[in-house]
Amino acid sequence: MIKEGSENEGISYKVEMEINGISGEWIFDTGAQLFSIGKRMFDRLKNEGITYRELNHKVKTFGIGGLSNGKLVIIDEIKVGDFIVKNVVAKVSLDTNYSFMGIGFFYKFSDVSWSMKDENISFYK
Repeated sequence: MIKEGSENEGISYKVEMEINGISGEWIFDTGAQLFSIGKRMFDRLKNEGITYRELNHKVKTFGIGGLSNGKLVIIDEIKVGDFIVKNVVAKVSLDTNYSFMGIGFFYKFSDVSWSMKDENISFYK
């Protein structure tokens, strides 16, 4: 995990992942259920030719940042650490640029542990 910010301005943790060889950072968010991709990141991924499937389903999510409209897609492969995760349902935001790694992503693993002190997240298959 990559720690950003300070106690005065707010701390966030990001996780680096790759979709079809294109790396990006996702905000580690234990309050989010869905794995989500921000609008700008999804446009970049599409321009690079990622493989995904439309689910033809619109969604609305609500969090600290307010209401966000999106659509659901299936991403064929995501690389996180040493693991390749297949068939990940993702919310693509239609109106924000935030990408979140929500708790739902963890269901692809047998276990996940994280340490804020050590700034580390571990995935187990």
